[in-house]
Amino acid sequence: CAYFFTAPMQYKIYQNHNRLPLSEQNGTCLPPSTPPPPSYTSVFRTFKGAKEELQTCVLYSYNAFWPSEKVWPGGSNLVAIWDDESNGDHQASEETKRIQLDWPQVHHIFEEMPAGGPFPESGFRRGWGYDRQQYSNMVVDLVLERANLTTEYIGIADTDSPLVAPVLPEALFRFSNGMWMPRVIGYNGCCTPGWTLGWHDGNLFMFGKNATLAGEFMVVIGFPIIVKAKHLKDMRRAIVKHVLNHDLMEKEDVVVGGPFEEAFTKMLQTGKKYSQFDIMMNFMWVRHRNEYHWVIRDQKRVNHPAFSKRISNDTDVLVTDFEKPPHIGLMKHECRTWEPFYRNFICLASGGSFCEKSSSLVDMDVNSSIEELFVDWEIRKMPGGKKERPQEGWLETGQNYLEKARQCRDADFVWMRAEDEALPNEVANLATTMKLLSQNRTSQSALLIN
Repeated sequence: CAYFFTAPMQYKIYQNHNRLPLSEQNGTCLPPSTPPPPSYTSVFRTFKGAKEELQTCVLYSYNAFWPSEKVWPGGSNLVAIWDDESNGDHQASEETKRIQLDWPQVHHIFEEMPAGGPFPESGFRRGWGYDRQQYSNMVVDLVLERANLTTEYIGIADTDSPLVAPVLPEALFRFSNGMWMPRVIGYNGCCTPGWTLGWHDGNLFMFGKNATLAGEFMVVIGFPIIVKAKHLKDMRRAIVKHVLNHDLMEKEDVVVGGPFEEAFTKMLQTGKKYSQFDIMMNFMWVRHRNEYHWVIRDQKRVNHPAFSKRISNDTDVLVTDFEKPPHIGLMKHECRTWEPFYRNFICLASGGSFCEKSSSLVDMDVNSSIEELFVDWEIRKMPGGKKERPQEGWLETGQNYLEKARQCRDADFVWMRAEDEALPNEVANLATTMKLLSQNRTSQSALLIN
């Protein structure tokens, strides 16, 4: 669906008297004694019908909350992948490039039609484009390689899920045992009729009826879903071996037309439901568990309305239920009402230095707003759902994280640009504000790959 937004908003720049003078801020943005974070690319598989989401929710929230290259030298690429055969997609891409802000570094790639034509419709009955998007994310490493955008890690999210908090590498990765490990957030749950019933059928088809299932990972609290690029190659080899009884050769591992497309099509032909993220992350749990930091919430504790029971009673799964300190939630599934979130959360992140004209931190329940960063909003949106209760440590962790982000001058977040550029107190609207604040950020022209 395409979402349209309300009238432009008025802003006023507020001074934050609790903040250290710029000359006294040390710019330290990473945990002590850690190497630079790994290369990382943000990916959004999109189409013409989602252009407004991409142009507003994604680009504006990334412009505000994604750190500069000083903090994350290999993490500044954002890739939009479109349908190559669609004239509407090409037009939407060109339109997006014309209004694109100077940050982050946005690349536009066009992916060709599957060799077998439109996929057969899966059990979701949502149109073949829905299945194409899921297929595309399962070969996204190949798409990026072909466009000379090779990266170690790939973060996948939907265009209707904006960032709501400043991003530091430690929010997406946990540094442990001498390595950066991407955090994975999911639920140890399954099987509610009419909702998640059948989502794991795809795993059983792709890997066998006795495949290990650790959790449900198609949840926005876990966005972006981060995978190591080379692990997707391992996953496709395992799927092709089980479904086709064929050893996938490197030259056969291609975006379209190869054995993996054939195996994926066979799964769709069964009419089963599935989840790209369940297939990916349950495979990573089995084959590459020690290279990820797992947080799998226990359904018996959380009582998520989408699930009726645990999917696993394995001790290794159960011990991942709690983490200290917890990981902040960076994205929310709320593009339709994105602007109010933007107003509240950028005001919160800036410590009150960049707020809507008519409000300030004085008007907010600051503690509750901080705890909201950890809440799974999907729970209360569902039938019978109630707002998730804040857990011990959420407030303190959120306070510490936001303070660290505020002191990280090298990140060059939007409110820092507002102060450094000495903008007028009143700025006309959101678009004007963001464009003014992005003028001096290092950027790279959008790259069109045909």
